[in-house]
Amino acid sequence: MSEAKFHYTIPQMLSMLELFKKQVKDENIFYIGDLMMRNDFSAWKWASWKGRDEKVDSMMRDIEEMIETNLVLAVSKGQLKETFGIFTLKSKHKWIDRQQIEHDVKGSLEININGL
Repeated sequence: MSEAKFHYTIPQMLSMLELFKKQVKDENIFYIGDLMMRNDFSAWKWASWKGRDEKVDSMMRDIEEMIETNLVLAVSKGQLKETFGIFTLKSKHKWIDRQQIEHDVKGSLEININGL
């Protein structure tokens, strides 16, 4: 099913984003898909708004940052599993896992260089 294109004016976009921002804050939303679903607003439409206006872009970044902060706070309070927070840090901020390997050699090491 293809979605019809909806054309919004910049003031309409800003008004909707202001409502989204309030909802993210008041309802402690920590997943943008949840925000989209609650408002019958598609991810396609969200993406299509980016780059259309500096104020719109700024407000969209603010909303995304608020959602990320809500997620990290929920993880730190034990309301969500740590996996959610780790996934966000890895995917959004390019964090990587690093193994901590201890190098401890006990005994002796013999190197034979006779065949060289």
